[in-house]
Amino acid sequence: MGSRRFGCALVALVTAASLSACDYTKTAKGQELCSRYDDLASSVQKLQDEHPLKAKSQDLRRAVEDAQARLDQLQAVAEGRLDTVLSNLRADLSSELESAVENGSAALETSRPAIEDAAKNVNDTWARVQTLAAVQCGKS
Repeated sequence: MGSRRFGCALVALVTAASLSACDYTKTAKGQELCSRYDDLASSVQKLQDEHPLKAKSQDLRRAVEDAQARLDQLQAVAEGRLDTVLSNLRADLSSELESAVENGSAALETSRPAIEDAAKNVNDTWARVQTLAAVQCGKS
C-alpha cells in the first residue's frame, strides 16, 4: 500500500513538473515574442522618422534593412501567430526599399512619390501588426 501511494505521488509529481515546464516554456516564448516585437517597433519608428520627401537614399535603405532584420527575428519566434500580417509588412518594406534604392540618389527626386506611397503602406500594415501584438503581448 505504501509503495502504491509512493508511485502515485511520483506520477503526480512528474506530471506537475511537466505541466509547469510547459507553462514556463509558453511564458518564455511569449516574452521572447514581445521582446522581438519591441525591437521591431523601435526599428519601424526609426524608419517612420525618415521623412520620405527629405531622406537620403542610403538612410532609407539602412532603416528599411534594419526593420527587415528585426522582422526576421520576430517571425522566427512568432510560431505562426502573426504570419500573414508580418508577410504583408515584409512586402511593404521591400517595396519601400526598392523605391529608394532602384532609383539611387541621382533620381531620388523622381522616385519620392513611390517612396511616399510605400511608406504609407508600411504605416498601414504596421498599425495592423501593432493591433495583433497588443493582443499577444498585452500592450496597447
